[in-house]
Amino acid sequence: MRLNLDGRVYENPHMIVVGLKKLTGEISFGIVKIDGEFDALPQASSSEDVVEVSSGGTFESDVSGSGVISLNELEDGYIIEFSKVTIKFDVDETTGKVSIKVPRVGILKASKLLLDVGGNVSINLIVSPFVVGAITLSNDGKIKITAGDEVRITSELEDSSVGGSKQLQVQRASGRA
Repeated sequence: MRLNLDGRVYENPHMIVVGLKKLTGEISFGIVKIDGEFDALPQASSSEDVVEVSSGGTFESDVSGSGVISLNELEDGYIIEFSKVTIKFDVDETTGKVSIKVPRVGILKASKLLLDVGGNVSINLIVSPFVVGAITLSNDGKIKITAGDEVRITSELEDSSVGGSKQLQVQRASGRA
């Protein structure tokens, strides 16, 4: 996986990114593409095992779902209000399906996971030998999860874009050879 942080490039199959203000992306069989924005230039460190990028703090997850305040079921998905929520995902190499594990909802299966979330976002992602990861939002907000052949996770936050935000890009766009 290649990670481009404000012109600096890191390559590693495992990355942890903490403190994003916005995260967009697509995860499916053979494709992992993540774009993120920080308010200020974060610190990056690389070791043999992982690339860590942070604008302060460490990756935390709420595996119990205790940070979910309310869950409303819609015709096409769910709205989750939270203080902190962690959504896990993995790609099944045999079926090509993405399994998305949502607290208090269960497992959703789809051909693709699409992300467009903001606030205080962190991601822990491994792309080799298989794709598995977790996204944590910890900004007291709401997300909408639209379920179907594609699962789309979005948050509507007030536009707080400020000039000078730093860009992050992660790509792995190749299937098995």
